[in-house]
Amino acid sequence: FARTAGKDRVVVVLNFSEEPRFVTVTVPLSKVGQGRKKVVLKSVFTEEKFEVAEASKEQIVLALEPRGYRVFEIK
Repeated sequence: FARTAGKDRVVVVLNFSEEPRFVTVTVPLSKVGQGRKKVVLKSVFTEEKFEVAEASKEQIVLALEPRGYRVFEIK
C-alpha cells in the first residue's frame, strides 16, 4: 500500500505468508512521479534503492522472506 502526507510519500510491501515470495510492485508515475519519467524507491531501514521508470513499465520485483516487509520512501 502507499501513503502520502504533504510531500512525503511511502510504499509498504508485506508478505503475510510463511513462504518466501517474489512480488511485483507497480508504481504509477502519473500519480506519484509528479510528471517525472522515473522515481527512486529508497528503503527507510536500509540503503536499498530501486529505480522505477516508464521503460520498466513502472514495475519492480522484490524478493520477500516469510513474514517479510519493505518500507520505501519515494524520491
